[in-house]
Amino acid sequence: MQIGEVVHTLTFSPLDEPNLGSIALDFVSRQGLAAGEGCTDQACTAGFVEGALRQLLAGKEPNRVDMIEQEILKEYETTIDARLAAVPPPPPPPATPPRYARVPCTPPYCSFECAAMPDSCPAPAPLPPLPSPRVCPGGPTVYPIVIGVPADAVVDCVPRKFRDFAPQKSRGEYSFGVGEEAEYKRAYRMSRFAHTTRKSGFDCLRHYEIAAGGTAPFFPDLEDAPEGTMAHWPRDLVRGLWEMEGVDGAEGEIDWEVFDEAEYLCKVDELLEFTRARLTTEKVAEYVLSVAKLPPPGEISVLFLGGNDGVDYVRDMLLHGLKSLPRVTVTDFVRPPHLYWEEGTGVKDWSNEGLYGLGFT
Repeated sequence: MQIGEVVHTLTFSPLDEPNLGSIALDFVSRQGLAAGEGCTDQACTAGFVEGALRQLLAGKEPNRVDMIEQEILKEYETTIDARLAAVPPPPPPPATPPRYARVPCTPPYCSFECAAMPDSCPAPAPLPPLPSPRVCPGGPTVYPIVIGVPADAVVDCVPRKFRDFAPQKSRGEYSFGVGEEAEYKRAYRMSRFAHTTRKSGFDCLRHYEIAAGGTAPFFPDLEDAPEGTMAHWPRDLVRGLWEMEGVDGAEGEIDWEVFDEAEYLCKVDELLEFTRARLTTEKVAEYVLSVAKLPPPGEISVLFLGGNDGVDYVRDMLLHGLKSLPRVTVTDFVRPPHLYWEEGTGVKDWSNEGLYGLGFT
C-alpha cells in the first residue's frame, strides 16, 4: 500500500484468513494509516485494508487503494499557501461540528464532510416553468427531453472542497478504470469545478454526474446548444458559476485573490437543489407522463419499447425513472441487460468493461 512516496508492506498467507480483521487493525495501528474522506478512524481504515486482503486471497485484484485525499490535501495546502501569502486570511469556520452525509459508495467511502455554508446565501429562485414544446404546423407537438440521473446518485449537501478543478482525462482515455466508479465520483465531489464538453451531442451523462456530486460543471460549449437541447437545465445558473471572477477553466485553477468562495457555495448549492428537483430520472419520468396527459393518481401501465439492448442514456435513464415511480407498472421490450441483475441471484451477467462510459452511474 503506497501513500505518497511511502510504501507500507504487509505479509500474510491463506492460513491467516480467519484473523485478517485483527491483522489489518494491528497493521493500521502500527503504521498510523487513515483511508481518507469519510474514513479516518482506525476501525474504518482497517475494514478497508481487510477487504483488500480478502480480495487478494480470492485471487482478485483489489480496487485501487489510492489515498487521493491525503495527497490532494497536501497539494492544496502548498499551492493555496503560496497564492494567499499577500491576501488576508478568511474568517475562521464556525465552531459547530462538521456535518457528514451518506453517499452511494464502495466502502469505506460511504460518507463525506459537508461544506460549511455561509449564512448570507439569498433565497433560491423559484423553479422556472417547464420548457415549452415545439409545435409543428400541421404536424406533431415535440417536447424536449433530457437524460436525468438516478436520485440516489444526488448528494445530500455540497461537499467540502479540496481542489479547484477535478482531474481531467487524456483525450480518448479514461482517468478511472472498471470498478473505480466510487473514486471517479469522489474526484468530482471534492472539486469546485469539473470540465465537461459536448460529446456525441450536447446532452451528456457527465454533466449530470458533476451536478449530482455538488460540483459546478465548467461547460462553455453550452452556449452553442440549440434551444431545445438540455432545455430543462438552468443555463443562467450554470453560466454564472463558470463566469465567476477568478475562475480560469483553460488552466484549471482559481485565482484566490479575487474568487468569492461564499458566492460559489451559494450558487452551487442552488444548482444541487435544482438537480434534485428537475434532473433526476424520476422527475424526468414524471415530466414525460405529464406531457402524455396521463393522470397522476392511480395505477398506470406503460409498455416501453426499447428497440435494442445497447447503451442509450436517454432511453435507459427514462426506463429507470419510470420503474422508480410508485403506482407505475412498466413492461420493457427489448430489456437492456446492463440495467438488470440476474434474477434471483443478486449478481450481474454482464461486464462494465464493454459498456460505453464503463457503465458508470
